[in-house]
Amino acid sequence: MGTQQMFLLVVAALLVGLALVAGLKQFAAGAQGANKDQLRNEAARVAKHAQAWYRSPENIGGGGRSFAGFSFESINYDSSKVVGVLALSQMKQNTFCLTAKLHDEPSWSLVMNIYPDSVTAAESN
Repeated sequence: MGTQQMFLLVVAALLVGLALVAGLKQFAAGAQGANKDQLRNEAARVAKHAQAWYRSPENIGGGGRSFAGFSFESINYDSSKVVGVLALSQMKQNTFCLTAKLHDEPSWSLVMNIYPDSVTAAESN
């Protein structure tokens, strides 16, 4: 094999290696984005069910126009299956706070303020 052919073989191997590394980085970033999307969807699902629970009368197991007694158990929600942690706080009659954090990226969080007819959300890195 000549010098020129050897040089082309080494250059081709380097290019394939660089492409592989770039592809793996893109794959990891995509997986991280998918986890965030899943946690956002789970938080929105909890918010929707909490609002329905709020509107339901107390005599059928609802909140009776109050979030004060709301919990994950109120809507039979199992948070152990998600890619992060969901936490409830600041439980008041007309609002509460839902915080979501990823297991593998603790610096990212989603904070949702749930009201009877609306939701506000803010993300932080």
